[in-house]
Amino acid sequence: MKNLLKKSILIGMGAISITREKAEKLAREFEEKGEVTSDEARQFADELVQKGEQERSNLKEAVKREVDNLIRTAGLVTKQEFDQLDIRVRQLELQASKGDAGN
Repeated sequence: MKNLLKKSILIGMGAISITREKAEKLAREFEEKGEVTSDEARQFADELVQKGEQERSNLKEAVKREVDNLIRTAGLVTKQEFDQLDIRVRQLELQASKGDAGN
């Protein structure tokens, strides 16, 4: 199968939303039309699914980076930072109450 055709289809279909079932259906259609062999169809479906998974992963990472950036920009603390501060406050309260008991 020609590389240009594969690239066009990947762009046109939106690789992020492709499922194995959709990829196999599309590949079967190409095979039935005689545009590809069964091996090429199978390889094409696998490539579509792999590309979709990679694009989903890339999108997830991009969203995470953006959210992390927004949190830092807004001056918000993360759950982990909050939990660490909570532990520290409890430790200081415990130390203070022990100090009060000695007076």
